[in-house]
Amino acid sequence: MDRLTARQLRDRAGVSWRQLRDFRAAGVVGEPDESGRWSAEAVAALVRARELERVEGVRPLPRRVVRLRCEGFPVTGDKLRDAMRAIAPTVPQPVRTMRRLLRARRLLAEPTLAALPPREQARRERAAWQPPPPERWVDTLNRSNPEAVGWRFWQWCLAVQWARERTRGTPDDVMDIPLEEAVLLFAIQDIAAVLDTADKEPAGENEARPRRR
Repeated sequence: MDRLTARQLRDRAGVSWRQLRDFRAAGVVGEPDESGRWSAEAVAALVRARELERVEGVRPLPRRVVRLRCEGFPVTGDKLRDAMRAIAPTVPQPVRTMRRLLRARRLLAEPTLAALPPREQARRERAAWQPPPPERWVDTLNRSNPEAVGWRFWQWCLAVQWARERTRGTPDDVMDIPLEEAVLLFAIQDIAAVLDTADKEPAGENEARPRRR
């Protein structure tokens, strides 16, 4: 397999030394092997990262990191969590956006919800579990397990795609919400739900469990 030095990688991808440093720090490409070389696949990740900015207008690097992982490029769980923490404070109209995505996700789980009378829909949504407010999003991510974020991330990407297709052309359409924001908010929903369950465990439960000898 072709292995590239930093200079070769930079030349093939068309990036500067500073850009390569920033991309490495963000997790777009991993660290080199013991000989200081990268695999040729790293070129594709760098080229796509630049294309997302130049062609699709996704300028913030953390947003591009999330996009890249949803497109199948390898990014570690800790770098994904870092990217999501950076995106969280920048979501426009965060309460409304979270509400829209939460409804879209519930429509996936309960397709008949949209056919119910509006008053009944509102009643069910008020009674359902609610995610944390925007001011707690970063804290929620801070409490997450990076490894769990890594292996669950692809599920969130797929769930967002399903939600988009389910609501396409309906009053609940969420296609206008950027992919990276939708994935972030789905992740916060799931992480917060797990944390809420753990926080509700009776105090001392772990101590009460018998220890293995």
